[in-house]
Amino acid sequence: MITRIQLSSIPVVALCGCLPAERELPITLLATVRVRTELHFGEDPAFDGIDHTLDYRLILETMRTVAASRHFALVESLAETSAAHIRRLHPAILSVEVELSKPGVLPDGVLPTITALCEG
Repeated sequence: MITRIQLSSIPVVALCGCLPAERELPITLLATVRVRTELHFGEDPAFDGIDHTLDYRLILETMRTVAASRHFALVESLAETSAAHIRRLHPAILSVEVELSKPGVLPDGVLPTITALCEG
């Protein structure tokens, strides 16, 4: 049984932030998505196809579509909205964690990172 799928280092372009410049210029956030699933494959060749699993491209497309849908004042809002949309992609998904980092906004190389969880 496949219990976790993770996609890392996803660049996500978004209008995201509370400052005036962040409302006008898109920034690139870095995302990691962790999907907890109940996907069963076993040794049966009939289940060895993409139509029996979660297509990773849908996760990428969903992250980018949500990010482009509107201005998000908070990274937290973007993460929660993305997690909820990804959760609905496949009936075998039990939960989704979306971790977003916002590089370059704090001094000394400090990297703010938040994680949103959508279960159920």
